[in-house]
Amino acid sequence: MRPIAFLFALLTCSAAGASIRADDELTQEKLEEITAEIREDIEEMRGQEFPRPVSVAVTDAEGFLEYVKARIDAMTTPEELAAEELTAKLFGLIPYDMDYLGEMIELVESQVGGFYDPSTEGFYLMSSFTGGMAKIILAHELVHALDDQLYDLDGGFEARKSNADALWAYQALVEGSGTALMNRWSVQNMATLDVGDMMEMAQMGMDELKEAQPFLYKPLLGAYVRGEKFLQGEEGAKSNESVKKAFAAPPLSSEQVLHPEKYWDPEERDDPVAVEIDAERLPDGWTVLAENTMGELQLALLTEPLKKRKGIGNPLQMMAVQYTSKAAKGWGGDRYVLLAKGDARVIHLASTWDREKDAIEFHAAVEELVPYLEDSVGGFTRWQAERQEVFAAAGVGVKLERDGSKVFLTIGFGAGDEVFAKGDLGWAVFPDPEDG
Repeated sequence: MRPIAFLFALLTCSAAGASIRADDELTQEKLEEITAEIREDIEEMRGQEFPRPVSVAVTDAEGFLEYVKARIDAMTTPEELAAEELTAKLFGLIPYDMDYLGEMIELVESQVGGFYDPSTEGFYLMSSFTGGMAKIILAHELVHALDDQLYDLDGGFEARKSNADALWAYQALVEGSGTALMNRWSVQNMATLDVGDMMEMAQMGMDELKEAQPFLYKPLLGAYVRGEKFLQGEEGAKSNESVKKAFAAPPLSSEQVLHPEKYWDPEERDDPVAVEIDAERLPDGWTVLAENTMGELQLALLTEPLKKRKGIGNPLQMMAVQYTSKAAKGWGGDRYVLLAKGDARVIHLASTWDREKDAIEFHAAVEELVPYLEDSVGGFTRWQAERQEVFAAAGVGVKLERDGSKVFLTIGFGAGDEVFAKGDLGWAVFPDPEDG
């Protein structure tokens, strides 16, 4: 499931609290003056100059929603979004009756303090933030502006559209860069910030996080938290060399972000296996609606026990959020395909693991969830039937198989034996280890 590459300053990931007062209203002139000062700080701290000017403006909720819509339209189509939502529901990652896009927009709207728009090379501060918090947000978005001018962020996102895992890894690099330098700027300027409202700031957006699905908030928050940690992997948080090297050769997977040694350490380097779906192996009459890669982050979400699939109750719990698990570690590579034939829908996931032991652990974790997956897909088909939509409430199936270090999962409805017959291990092609 492919993330949309928004470029936000999230309040929950800010380094310090600051005053938010109605009498601190920023004029455009004052905003540009503050931005110019922080821009000089960013250039000095990064040791890199902005090649071009950066525009800045104050916006509101309506302006934010316009930005979100424009980013969605630029990066995906309605058909792709529908396929990604269906994929998440078949995998049991979100409730079958949830409005995926609506819930995501509501969540990020509660968290965002500002955003950068690569299409205009400008950034926008939400009108509700002034004082010290506005400066922290400006610092974060100025880093995005600098990175965009130096490294072409939208070009990086576009190049990874067909691999959701690589796209999230790049998103983590981008947000990690913004968060790391924002935090350095905040510490350096702590004396000028009012930290008396830190607890109030920490509570902002918590109501939405309490009710949020892990599938929504973990990739979102993880890009900031684990992205910053990833950039500490070679020379430390204050090193600008890590940022330069990472943008020159971005991480290839969530595994490399979650385990920085698998990127930075030549002896531990672990690049993903390129699993492919062979269209000639697909059953006759089936068409491909979507195809992508999940990676360690999303497979950890897939195998997360149901009792742990909760929101975040308070700011302290954010520090304890786990972005991977025993079942997802040792990931080597994967690819899934979403298929359609009439009213039938099937998702097939093929994965390979570093060791057979890792495959066994992943297989065991999914096996425990098979009854839940069957109930979830059954509920989804009944819900669709009640709404008189196209899907038929029949033929629910879940098939899980393992062959050495490879694991195959097939989930769907209306398919029959042609898809779920035992002994059919799947339609994926794995590289020959002897080829490289």
